[in-house]
Amino acid sequence: MSAVTGHALTKTLQRLPNAAERAQKREALERWEADRIRLMLHQPFVALLALRLDLVPVVDSRLATACTDGERIFVDAGFLLGLKPEHRLFVLAHEVWHAAARHALRRSRREPTRWNIAADHEVNALLTDEGLSLPSDGVYFPELHGSNAETVYTCAPCAAMANADSRRGKLADRHDVSLAPGGGVRDPDFDVFNRTPDWSAWPARVVAAAQQLERSRGTLPGGLSQLVEAYRRPRLPWRTILARFVTRTVGDERVWLPPSRRGIARGLYLPSRRGVRLAATVVIDTSASTRADLAGFVGELVGIAAGFGRYRLRLIYCDAAVQGEQLITDETAFDPAALSFKGGGGTSLRPVFAHLEREAPPSALLYFTDGYGPAPRTPPAYPVLWVLTADGCAPARWGERLWLPPHNQRREP
Repeated sequence: MSAVTGHALTKTLQRLPNAAERAQKREALERWEADRIRLMLHQPFVALLALRLDLVPVVDSRLATACTDGERIFVDAGFLLGLKPEHRLFVLAHEVWHAAARHALRRSRREPTRWNIAADHEVNALLTDEGLSLPSDGVYFPELHGSNAETVYTCAPCAAMANADSRRGKLADRHDVSLAPGGGVRDPDFDVFNRTPDWSAWPARVVAAAQQLERSRGTLPGGLSQLVEAYRRPRLPWRTILARFVTRTVGDERVWLPPSRRGIARGLYLPSRRGVRLAATVVIDTSASTRADLAGFVGELVGIAAGFGRYRLRLIYCDAAVQGEQLITDETAFDPAALSFKGGGGTSLRPVFAHLEREAPPSALLYFTDGYGPAPRTPPAYPVLWVLTADGCAPARWGERLWLPPHNQRREP
């Protein structure tokens, strides 16, 4: 059989949902909308986030359970109608957390099946902390409770389950729905392939929901605080600030990306090419005078990583001398608590630049400091951004400068 004939036959085997399946979709939507209201009584934080997502039951052979694109939650109508009420709540909350935690964006180039498992564990651990009933076949590694998906991905239990994906259980959702041709039902409502997901609004949504809950109840449940604080910590809009420093490499030549016209119209300076990876050198002043500012510096580092789905950051620690360095990328687990700040002595801003003269220049350099120390008189041949404490001073007449707001002031979402 020729390839053309085979494709034609495949198309003849596809059909739209029939009358009974359309009725099933309507019933599933009614139940899940009622579940979302019920979720407000039991889990108001998750319910507030759920209101940001459209619920879309479908009957489509490509989707057996549920998935989200950050704007909608798709669920197989028959699958949903076959669940117990408490498991319908769990699946709804589970998909909401995938969107809120931006797992699709965080996957980068990790192996999809293994990442799915790691992300499911992160979500399910959060939901159990909040009192939701974890199905007996849900993905969960007790010994890794509290670990983020990036960490779980590197661990043996996750790798073992990825090698036997069927062990994930019947409630496992799919994060990577295939567009491979085939027969069966093709539901027009399942148009997950026709849009480019935009996950950028979720940090602000999470923080806004937390603020609304705090106003009514006083405190956040403990299991939610980690993600909320990760989104709250950055006090600067790093994607906008760093867009001018993003470069792409063509052979041995670095080419500056022009900002997108659409971004300029919105007052944002964003990369004009999709899939750009942020590559930069970040220097953290670890002298005694910045000891109280280190937590704030780390918060901004979290913001940089969160602002770009793909990043490769070379960290250099320096007081009066270069004290060490390490590399963080989107391909490995990034645990801010594991950063090793060496130093604590006097301050000089010169050693880093002398250190970098012995190698190829970085694409861009960000220097977190209070600025109270000698700096080179002449600028290097690469862009430098001085990120200064609220009471810091500009250490040189060259380079761009921005001041961090005081610790009690945060950027509004």
